Amino acid sequence: MGDRDRLQFALEKLKPGDWKLFEEFASSFLSPDYPIIRTMANPSGDGGRDSELFSPEGDPSVVFQYSVAKDWEAKIRRTAQRLAKYFADDPIKLLIFVSPQEIGAKADALKRELRTNFGFLLDIYDCNWFLERVNNTDAQLLAAEKLAEKVVDPIVRERSLSSITIPGIDSEELPMAHLFLSLQVRDQTQGRNLTKASFKAVVLSILRGTDSENKMAKTKIHETACALLPESVPGEVTAYIDRALERLSKNSVRHWTKTDEFCLSYEERQRVAEEIAAAESCRRRILSELQAQFLQSNISDQVTLRLAEHTLCILEEYLSRRSEAFCICIADGRPVDLSLNDLKIVITTRLSKKKELQDAESSVPNLFEKLGAAVDSILRSTDSKVRSYLRSRANAYIVLAFFKKTPNVKTLCKKIVGGNVWLDACILLPLLAEFLRDEGDRPYTCVLKNAVKIGMKLFVTSGVLEEVLAHIHRCIACSRLSLGTWQGDIPFLYAAYCESGESGVSFSDWAYIFRGDDDFQGNLTAFLDDEFPITLSQPPLNNYECFEFHARLHEYWCRLHEKRRARKGMELEPSIVQRMAGHDVENYLGVLSARKKETHSPLGYQSWWLTLDFAAYRAPGVLKDENPSWHHLSPAMGLDFLANYVSFSDAPHSSDVNIPVLPDLVYLPFATPDVLEEAAKIRNDLIGKPEQYIKRKVRDHIHSLRQKHGFHSHYVSEQMKETSEEDFSLED
Repeated sequence: MGDRDRLQFALEKLKPGDWKLFEEFASSFLSPDYPIIRTMANPSGDGGRDSELFSPEGDPSVVFQYSVAKDWEAKIRRTAQRLAKYFADDPIKLLIFVSPQEIGAKADALKRELRTNFGFLLDIYDCNWFLERVNNTDAQLLAAEKLAEKVVDPIVRERSLSSITIPGIDSEELPMAHLFLSLQVRDQTQGRNLTKASFKAVVLSILRGTDSENKMAKTKIHETACALLPESVPGEVTAYIDRALERLSKNSVRHWTKTDEFCLSYEERQRVAEEIAAAESCRRRILSELQAQFLQSNISDQVTLRLAEHTLCILEEYLSRRSEAFCICIADGRPVDLSLNDLKIVITTRLSKKKELQDAESSVPNLFEKLGAAVDSILRSTDSKVRSYLRSRANAYIVLAFFKKTPNVKTLCKKIVGGNVWLDACILLPLLAEFLRDEGDRPYTCVLKNAVKIGMKLFVTSGVLEEVLAHIHRCIACSRLSLGTWQGDIPFLYAAYCESGESGVSFSDWAYIFRGDDDFQGNLTAFLDDEFPITLSQPPLNNYECFEFHARLHEYWCRLHEKRRARKGMELEPSIVQRMAGHDVENYLGVLSARKKETHSPLGYQSWWLTLDFAAYRAPGVLKDENPSWHHLSPAMGLDFLANYVSFSDAPHSSDVNIPVLPDLVYLPFATPDVLEEAAKIRNDLIGKPEQYIKRKVRDHIHSLRQKHGFHSHYVSEQMKETSEEDFSLED
């Protein structure tokens, strides 16, 4: 891992003036296949050093050109013209262009052009070519390491990575401590002593620039550590630091006992450099993805780069805020709101403070929504390295937040174990939709299965199963009608099915997996129990009357369901509204009833309602406004909170280290009637082709339409809009 990431980081950091450095690297890297590469005579007598060409000994028909130029296409064309002009008597058969840029398939058209116009082949050795071969031979590994030592290590020593700042912190030390924490606690949040891991990271971050010539006294280490953790008792901090130094002195740190000074060992400096290079490589990958997303909105290259950088800062601030909220909930027993609110606050604040973004608003329509969509797209990345990077960053922010409460962070983690969770329909439907994806791309499934691993029990009520089955039946009805005759929105699960590339007419066959042919609820119950397990169980609510506000709560949910359907132009029979509201009240009051036998802080509670419905979080405030004696804490929690809860559990059963950082946003499929008609036409046009080929074509087409219409921004926008206060009002 380290060799490849360090080389990638080094190649990405090469500047135009580094042509000599790249030439030396490339020649050494190529030596196993081409032991002797000689400089070719330059008949034109011009072109400069960067125009120099090389040829392997004994084969003048093969020509190498090394170049760090970003305009590689123009560079290759000029070289081709030179070769055709000055080597006509001894024609060239193959030009190998060696570059640190990522070129790949982008050169396919140019290859055809050179073959047609000049009669020789073009091969490209780009950054991916080097990365794929870095561990093939000792010579290639040595060449890569020499380049990394000259490019990567100075960056680490100069602390350029500390430019990744922590919101509200001006200190240089704390961002670096966060960086080292993200590297250290990534694999140590479960089943190990997190306090030890955290103080190990603090010590390593403080000693990051040391070596045998630049040692640091223990008193200086103590002073720096106490400054990092000002809320903690200095004596406690220094005690933990001393124990960390004692453990680290066995391998990672060298200790001069006479002077009581310390420095990192050579091996530890190399390991840290590799880890930092990997983290920086992933950060740059995220920046590239963000740039690509903004470019699809026809924004100029220069503006997209700055927007991508601002978005990454928004992402960091968002992770920091969520970590603070999680820690406060654990330590102080305060309820935690849906993460969407924090995302809105962070974006709004940054828009109000950064003139560059204010100027961009005039040329970039719906910038607020686009920034939110960009953050959401990164949080939903299917790239395992990006997911691991985000989780490590989030975990490090959580540890820093824990440090503000106590240096012994393990004591807080002991609170995070077990629990009973009832699932809402808005969780179950996306969960079922994930069975259309590859196993590695099921974030809801990942979080819930790991929740079971740490001892949590998952439940669903018969009322929620009734709603899910009603939704599936509606999907089947939609699949059997022509889209022109269907009334209302395309149902969520059917839209997700079609967007995955499947044929809409076969939806009922897929739904059979969940519901069978008869005893639909029994079959769905058995499926959920086998897969997770999620068990059918009603919350322990014997009597609504024990809650004075039960009637008003039922009215609250009835009004919300009516308003939401009316906004979509849908009408529901009063009896259906009553049943749906009854299901919500059953979960809400059922969990509150279970909590009456539990301790009085959210993390002390063992019962929760997992939902993304804003109304569940707003209900306590609405009821308290009407009658202060009705004050209570919401029984609800979101996916973001559960993911952090699982990641930091102190349960003996270790969970998956790659728990995704989930936003509390429901991913809506992009499937309007027009889109589904286009998908059906593609299927008809490709009759006879392999099914996997047809599915890929349909998925790619819908994805391109989604990007073209900016649907990702649209669905985030719809959920990020400020919900009307009257939606939550009980007033007539």
